[in-house]
Amino acid sequence: MYQAITSCADVACFEDYAVIAYTISTGAVNVKIIGEPVNPAYYGFAVQKGKNPELIEMFNKGLENLKALKINPYVSDT
Repeated sequence: MYQAITSCADVACFEDYAVIAYTISTGAVNVKIIGEPVNPAYYGFAVQKGKNPELIEMFNKGLENLKALKINPYVSDT
């Protein structure tokens, strides 16, 4: 998707905000976000109680990393 923009085959793309913001922050693509997010949604994460402690730990570390990067204003504790 981003390659179509950087190669001038397309002039824009529509992508999940967190995905594109992270990709831009890594320097992997030379594009910019314009405008406001469209239809922001809330997401949850659930596992069966008492199961998958490793997955929960990995998720929590990833969430803390997202918060620290401050690239998505919609990532919060609420």
